[in-house]
Amino acid sequence: MDIKLFSQEQLCSAEPILPGQLHIWIMPNSGGHAILHQLLGFYLSCSPDDLLFKKGAHGKPELSGKHAGKIHFNLSHSGDQLALIFSVDSPVGIDIEKIHPVKKRARIAERFFHPNYYKPIDIQKSIGKNAQISPSATIMNASIGNNCIIHSNVVIYDGVEIGDDVIIHAGTVIGHSGLGCERDQYGSLHKFPHYSNVIIGSKVDIGPNCQITKGTLSPTTIGDGTKIDGLCSIGHNTVIGKNNWIASSVTIAGSVKVGNECIIYASSDIKDQIRIGNNVIIGMGSLILQNIPDNQMWYGAPAKQIKQL
Repeated sequence: MDIKLFSQEQLCSAEPILPGQLHIWIMPNSGGHAILHQLLGFYLSCSPDDLLFKKGAHGKPELSGKHAGKIHFNLSHSGDQLALIFSVDSPVGIDIEKIHPVKKRARIAERFFHPNYYKPIDIQKSIGKNAQISPSATIMNASIGNNCIIHSNVVIYDGVEIGDDVIIHAGTVIGHSGLGCERDQYGSLHKFPHYSNVIIGSKVDIGPNCQITKGTLSPTTIGDGTKIDGLCSIGHNTVIGKNNWIASSVTIAGSVKVGNECIIYASSDIKDQIRIGNNVIIGMGSLILQNIPDNQMWYGAPAKQIKQL
């Protein structure tokens, strides 16, 4: 099928439609039915006033009278755009939809989710036994387990839950809002609310100058025994399983799921929404753009499988 696209500027120089062709017109949504009649008159070499219409079996308009079946058409409009399609071979359809920015996500959450999902996490500040916290660290209303070590200039925001025997090195920030945002109709960016928190299991080690952002409606989670080197970034809603080894300068975007006992080497980047199985190895500097099943080694930018483990 030969598809030809036309715009409003080409109305005065339209070309006949031939068998095997689709003619699609995209133009401002002004006088749509008049333009439809004008184009049908051109294609059928008649006056638009000579055209007769009826409703088809599914309610769509179609030609009747002497022009019945000679050309098939459909029209759609949304916002300020109009789309028309024509064929001499068979019935056709077209649909155009204006993309509306999602506004007021907080109100949407309040309408469709249980309050436990969209109310900010409320945790009373608690510090476990034998915890060692640097005087320069900032601990808000967070829960810190037993035997934890929090080094200098660490910032732990409201609602963060940290298990026992966790070490967090200098300069790391945990529990702030992520970068999730949207544009309004004027092009301005607005961050959407993050109602959830960060949950860190026991025996986790987090290197210096990392950032772990809190979740929107579900928590960002780091499983027991996971070790994270310095300068790593972990996005909102990401879930990292148990006993993973993550080297320095790894970026894991939002809503990623990492299984258990994985190794992610330095300077690798993982795209949002990716799923990584158990016992996966990701080579240094890799760019992960697709899901990885269990027991595989991947490497490259973009990464691909290089070995079955």
